[in-house]
Amino acid sequence: MAALCEGYTLCGLVPAPNQLSSEIQGIEEERDCDHVIVTKSARSVTLYKVSDQKPLGSWTVKQGQTLTCPAVFNKHTNEYLAVSDNKVIRIWKEDDVILDKTFKATVSADVWKVHCALVGGPAVLFQRGAVRLLDSLLSAPQQPVEEVLVQEEAIRWSTSIVAETQQLIVFTTELKGDHFLYLQRLNPNSVQKYRLEPEEPGLSPLSFWASYRDKNICLLYLYPNGHVYQSLVSVRGPAVDEGSQVVPLPRDQLLSLPVGEELLEAASAIFLDDAHVAVVGVPHPSAGPGKGKGSLKIPVKL
Repeated sequence: MAALCEGYTLCGLVPAPNQLSSEIQGIEEERDCDHVIVTKSARSVTLYKVSDQKPLGSWTVKQGQTLTCPAVFNKHTNEYLAVSDNKVIRIWKEDDVILDKTFKATVSADVWKVHCALVGGPAVLFQRGAVRLLDSLLSAPQQPVEEVLVQEEAIRWSTSIVAETQQLIVFTTELKGDHFLYLQRLNPNSVQKYRLEPEEPGLSPLSFWASYRDKNICLLYLYPNGHVYQSLVSVRGPAVDEGSQVVPLPRDQLLSLPVGEELLEAASAIFLDDAHVAVVGVPHPSAGPGKGKGSLKIPVKL
């Protein structure tokens, strides 16, 4: 087991005026791993080249407007996409200077996030669980959007995965302490829903990560008590019909991090390969009292 108790700077960000730090809403890869798009809460989007440690361009919405989900890059069209004030989809290119003069369309429901994939094009996930391909949505921006989630159910995390040349939107939700997983196929349009097994009372997952392996979606999730679980979901599972029961999602415990009596406040876990998982957490699970409040831990050899 390796433990790295100091961090390093990938890219330095300039704080906003009159702020001691930059509030970051999202960081997304652009054309390649050397270019990243940083969405700062809650008005600006900046393109950085990591190897040069400098910004290449920046765009800002007008005073009184707010960016409500991270900007992404569409590699098919070399365009950026962002959402402001929950319902306004904005699209622009790198040489555009004034964001307010670029394309925008107002949709009929609040957006959770825009996901881009190499297959199928960008997809829009709405806050109430509906999904639309961007091209279809922009052809009729005010089209009705159904509510997939029940009342008081809220999305907590989402991602886009390509499985067998098909794009899937994977997201988790929370309802009164219970957690659920949705797999939304885009072509044909159908959804699978699963209930995650409960953890200790009052504990919710700190992070999720998903990948496609061996015809299954592999979901990795981490709890504040240091328990790391894996669940496998077949992409060919049955779709959910209205009124049908939600399928329980089996899980296997991969790791139990030595957090002691102090729960993790913030943490994330991802697979590096079939035998390694990387975990970053605060506080450091094994640093001891008063040590390593922002450190990295890498468990190896599952």
